[in-house]
Amino acid sequence: MGYAVLRVNYRGTGGLGLKHLGAIRSGIDGVPLGDIIAAIHAIPPQTPIDPRRIAVVGEGFGGYLALRAVQVHPEIFRCAVAISAPVDLGQWVREPDLIANTRARANDSAALQTLISEQNAGNPLRTLDPLHATVNEPPPTPPNEDSPQLYLAKARLAFFGNDRKAFAAISPARSPEDLDRPILLVEDETADLAYLESAKSLRSAIERHGGQADLLTVHGRLADMDATGHAKVLTQIESFLNLDFYTYNVEIGKLKTKD
Repeated sequence: MGYAVLRVNYRGTGGLGLKHLGAIRSGIDGVPLGDIIAAIHAIPPQTPIDPRRIAVVGEGFGGYLALRAVQVHPEIFRCAVAISAPVDLGQWVREPDLIANTRARANDSAALQTLISEQNAGNPLRTLDPLHATVNEPPPTPPNEDSPQLYLAKARLAFFGNDRKAFAAISPARSPEDLDRPILLVEDETADLAYLESAKSLRSAIERHGGQADLLTVHGRLADMDATGHAKVLTQIESFLNLDFYTYNVEIGKLKTKD
């Protein structure tokens, strides 16, 4: 069984100009989801794709969008894989305060280079400086007084604002009863424990409402894993998709015998 992959540079993606990036401010979930759905509808009808079997997979902000996709549009998306996703945007808005009270990861040049690369890959949740993000103009080096992680959190807060009530209203954790499609949550156990605990709470809430949510904990970020570790995680994601993409409702009839 194979998969066709559609990767969408929805509005809010970095590296495509300030207008494209800033458009997400008018709807953090609605704008990119609208673009994703429009891209799906733009697939030529002759393409051998079953519209009944569409999964959504994302990491970081993309993971958040994956959860919102099945929450808001369950008629389109059959299941979701959310990797390191902020399930509570209210918590995400408070992240600078949370980071300031935890161990700072300063002077980690390798981590900083990874974050800069991710900005160029277009993840607004990891954009160093969204207001100056272009392909040919890399983000500036964070000031010495802040760790890279804290600087990134402050930049995101400056870009998206601090309307905690509005963020809470579009948080997947706010309405777990609407997450009735199968979900796989993938969380890094070496990262901020608050995100792991939020994922565990979301899984429990979904199950209490009769939904299906699996939690896979991994050691480290996918981008930092070696080939073996990466393959193991992808194999588990594939198993989840194979189980939830297809419905094997085979009715067994009466046994027929030859006289």
